[in-house]
Amino acid sequence: MVNKEFYRGVFSRLLVLSIALLMFSNCLLAAHGGASESMKYKIFPLKYIPVERGIKYLSDVGIGTVSSFPGSSALLVTANPDELIKAMVILNLVDSQGRFEVSRLSGASVGNNFPSNEQLASKLGNIAIGSFSNPPAVNAKYRAMIDAHNGSVIVIAPVRKLDTILSVVEELSGRENLFTQGNSGTAGHWTAPELARPDMSGLPFAAQPSTVPTMLEKEMPELPAPVKPYESESISNGEDTLQLALPEKLSIGDFLGFVGEHLNLNYLYDETKVKGNITFKVHGKNRGPIKLKELYPLLEQVMQLHGFVMTRRGNVVTVVPAAEAQTIDPELYSDSKGIEIGDAVITRIFKLQHIDTTNARNLLDSMRLVVDVKEIPATKTLIVTGFSYRMPRIEALLDLVDKPGEPKKFKFRQLQYTMAETLSPKIQALAEHLGTISITIAEGPKRAPARTSTARRPGETTAAYQQRIRLDSQKRAAAARASTTTKGEPDQTTVYLDADERTNRILMIGTQEQLDEVEDLIDTLDVAQQDLRTLKLYKIKYVDAEEARRKLEELRIITPIQRSNYPYSSRLTGGVRPPTTSTRTTPTTTRLPTTRSQMDRELSESIAGEPQVVVVESTNSLLVNATAEQHTQIGKIIAYVDSEMEEEDIPYKIYPLENQSPDHLFSILEPLVLETVLDKEGKIESVIRKQEEQITIVPDPNTFSLVVYASKKNQVWIGDLIEKLDQRRPQVLIDVTLVQISKTDAFNYDLNLIQSFPDLVATSGLTSAIMPGVAESSSLVSKLLSSGRDRFVDFQSNGGKGTGFYGDRHINALITAMEEKDYGRVLAKPKILVNDNEPGIISSTDTTYVTKTTGALVEGSVGVVQTGVDYQGYDAGITLEIVPHISRGDLLRLDISLVRSDFGTITGERPPDTTSNEINTTVTVPDGSTIILGGLLKLNQSKGGTKVPILGDIPLIGGLFRSTSNSDLQRHMYVFVKAEIIRPDDKGFVGGDLQRISDRNRKAFEESEIEFQDYRNWPGVKPRKMTPFKVLEVQ
Repeated sequence: MVNKEFYRGVFSRLLVLSIALLMFSNCLLAAHGGASESMKYKIFPLKYIPVERGIKYLSDVGIGTVSSFPGSSALLVTANPDELIKAMVILNLVDSQGRFEVSRLSGASVGNNFPSNEQLASKLGNIAIGSFSNPPAVNAKYRAMIDAHNGSVIVIAPVRKLDTILSVVEELSGRENLFTQGNSGTAGHWTAPELARPDMSGLPFAAQPSTVPTMLEKEMPELPAPVKPYESESISNGEDTLQLALPEKLSIGDFLGFVGEHLNLNYLYDETKVKGNITFKVHGKNRGPIKLKELYPLLEQVMQLHGFVMTRRGNVVTVVPAAEAQTIDPELYSDSKGIEIGDAVITRIFKLQHIDTTNARNLLDSMRLVVDVKEIPATKTLIVTGFSYRMPRIEALLDLVDKPGEPKKFKFRQLQYTMAETLSPKIQALAEHLGTISITIAEGPKRAPARTSTARRPGETTAAYQQRIRLDSQKRAAAARASTTTKGEPDQTTVYLDADERTNRILMIGTQEQLDEVEDLIDTLDVAQQDLRTLKLYKIKYVDAEEARRKLEELRIITPIQRSNYPYSSRLTGGVRPPTTSTRTTPTTTRLPTTRSQMDRELSESIAGEPQVVVVESTNSLLVNATAEQHTQIGKIIAYVDSEMEEEDIPYKIYPLENQSPDHLFSILEPLVLETVLDKEGKIESVIRKQEEQITIVPDPNTFSLVVYASKKNQVWIGDLIEKLDQRRPQVLIDVTLVQISKTDAFNYDLNLIQSFPDLVATSGLTSAIMPGVAESSSLVSKLLSSGRDRFVDFQSNGGKGTGFYGDRHINALITAMEEKDYGRVLAKPKILVNDNEPGIISSTDTTYVTKTTGALVEGSVGVVQTGVDYQGYDAGITLEIVPHISRGDLLRLDISLVRSDFGTITGERPPDTTSNEINTTVTVPDGSTIILGGLLKLNQSKGGTKVPILGDIPLIGGLFRSTSNSDLQRHMYVFVKAEIIRPDDKGFVGGDLQRISDRNRKAFEESEIEFQDYRNWPGVKPRKMTPFKVLEVQ
């Protein structure tokens, strides 16, 4: 059956075969002369090896002329009948999955010591050795062949066994270095057995024993003798001989100059385009002297070999590259007669009768016979530009192929069980694998590609998402390749198929034989469908039915559905589906109408036998349409999926906290799960989930715990993180001592002097009395007279203030002097216990109130104002904020902020003036050490007084005419900070350190309390104690 179909295919390519033979006709005629009648050709199809390797094997052996058969993986071998048989044996040996190598005898002859194939096979053991007349066994594991051909011994063997075979041959023959690859030598006295025609019934190339099929092998047609383009132009000295003493290599420009000098020619060419080197190896009759008339044809051959063409007008020769032949305006000829000398490139017009211009042009281009071809499809005309000596060959080739073919017929086939659009590609695929006919399917209307979303669907797992994205990318790549593939021109032997969707018919155009083969394929494919699947309802108890369906998708039991295109395709509900219209849209995708091709694809998938699964929401069940084997598999999977969840598998967990607040831990965990994206204005634009699976964390202040909803895998790392964060941190006892030392030093001096002339008995009254209670100075004089005294001298000291008085009839003097010194110390010693990394604040504040009077017009009266008095407080004092950080090695880093504010002058009518000082520092100190923040010094000093001008400046005496007032006010604030770490014990409680400090402070308090109770109001009488006796024990 295979040979029959192969021969039928060869019939359809017979015309192309004849064309291929013409490619080698000139070469064969030149090589064999008049022996062309005995030459035959044969086509050998190759199954495993490429065409190039088959050509190399036959060329290494030296069998005939070998070329590739156009449009197939076959070899065209032209040789005598005996060599064709050898080629058949060789190709049958090497056309396998292994690689072979050819080796030849080199050096001296082997004589009569060359071992026979039987001896070699016996020595090698597992290698079958054959010859041209007796090929090796087909079923042998390793096959090789040794035989004589054209005076040489040829060895063809697998690459990895060749060295072994050659070493055995040398061992049995007793000689070394007999064979080398690729070199030929003489076989000496050793000859192969008489070449008999082998039994080729088991070979894939054979038809019948001892016969060669006439359809593959035929006598070479007698070809016309090669047409010479022209004879050499007769010149006066054409018979003169020229000693051709050229170097082996020279440039094209030098050779043109050599020919032009002897033939008196002028050249026109572009040096940048016409360049290259020529290699001359002259043998035979061309060695030595040649005639001058043979020099110009030699020039044309050299130019043609290097891809240049020439035209000659008189003695002017134009040379251009072959691709630019049209630029030199080659002469137009209607036939091959009358071509003038020098027209190496001409233009011919060929009229076609049966084949189209495209096929004819492809044929000429594939054989590289022309320089340029122009088509006129309307008139079936070819305008061919090429070398003049090739035109007769082109003409004969076109006459050979321009023959009428078998007429084509139109036929249609009504399908009964299969859609026409689905069946057409299957027919095409089967025909291509059979290799008997070529089928072209009509291109359907282009449809917009379905839009696929790359967003992850709700509930879709990572594996399913990645698989869907990968399948979508593969479909898009395949569609892109299909859209960019350029289809070749339709062949005459191609069958044209078109699917009529309206009537479900296949329309066919082709020859009768081709249509019969297509009918046979349709009869095989258009049969009734067989579906072995049955329906079964699986009730789901513990999980959602849709979740069970997704598990089947992830396990590749069923194909994932496109939920965005048809949301109800896999769900059966008890309610009524909402109506759908052509204008219905969704926020993300637009539902496209279902096309015929989509229905066909769904039908083809159903025929493939894949299980179908839909969700029945009313009963939380899965309705499955599958085969018995698929039902067994699906039932096992559902049994694993639909299981009752154990307590440890519950997706949420409550984490009770002991030391950290739920809100604080939530603020730490939230950035690990969610990422907030802000816009340019700082508002929340979107929230991105960082983890692949859903994680939800809720803080519960009432139970002081965190509620976490996550998978078991995520619960592990979240629980470990919460345990590490919810640790009891050490506490820090901060002992602050605030000491304020004040110093006041003031001196006041005042002298009040009254003098009147002649005495103080009578004064103007413009000066006041020198002392309070004395109406005027004359009263003092009256007292002197009445007492019989002439003066008064008094001195008084009152509260550190000294007052002296002197008075007589002429002068009264009152001197006042006081020096004030004040020392003060204020101590505040607060203590505070704070957690590590949390702030502790100590504040001492003084508040003063200022009267604030407000007024408002009384509604309904004119000019009546209602006033109100209020008191507004203003604060000043000391605020100390300390944040401790416990470091390694019992070190404390303290962030300290101290703010001190004081009032200025307080008038009671306006807000007081305030001054403030602030200290911000960070220090690292050992545990239990005390630091001093320094003294906040406030210094207020003044010095001055009043005087009588001029008199007050008199040295020494001037002090009687002035007053003095000096003041010095100093306040020092010292802040002592002592920090002590209170660490928890092994059980997590703050024990020993805190208890020790508490006992010490309690003892000091109780001592103060005893001193209070023991105070005696009357000496010698025991006081009565006040209740409660101990404040700390009050219940």
